[in-house]
Amino acid sequence: HGFTIRNYTEAATVFHANGLNEQAAQLFREGTQTLAAQADIAELAYFYLAYAQFRTVVIDPAQHFVPLFAKATDLFDRHYGRESRELIDATDKMAEALGNIGQFGTAVKLMQGNYDVALKALGPEDTLPWRLANNLADVLRGLGAPSRALEYDRVVLEKRIAHYGRNHFNTLVSANNNAQDHLDLGNYAEARRLSELCREI
Repeated sequence: HGFTIRNYTEAATVFHANGLNEQAAQLFREGTQTLAAQADIAELAYFYLAYAQFRTVVIDPAQHFVPLFAKATDLFDRHYGRESRELIDATDKMAEALGNIGQFGTAVKLMQGNYDVALKALGPEDTLPWRLANNLADVLRGLGAPSRALEYDRVVLEKRIAHYGRNHFNTLVSANNNAQDHLDLGNYAEARRLSELCREI
């Protein structure tokens, strides 16, 4: 069963990557109707995660991405555990998708809880919590809360400079985010300093 579901996941993902969205949608639909989809296997978590991400891009009113993400996260929870990297990653993708359609309150609540779990399970020096904090700050900026965004962005910038060095793309992203926070807060001197850092990178 695992082999079957992996094949459906990989083939549908390849079709989507090549712009063949009707064929990808058909494969995802067929995958849900196989005997393998009725089995209790970890591969289904990845299948539903891929299907959910597909539906965030290729919209279908008859198949919203939220139930697909919910199915995926339930399966990751069951097969890998509540504090697993797999579940943390899938939850972040779901929250980010919700933020992208304007569900900021739900996204922030989900992201905050997920970030707390990641810090506890993985520790502050793991790079995954930094990504979660970065995404949470993005949504907070979208909500018009730059001071709250800055709380996360400042930490991520410090961690990324220490881990990747100053001349790395991830450091550039964080420096730019911090500059935007300070600009939104009216701290123009600090915004200019961080913009200079971005140009140097």
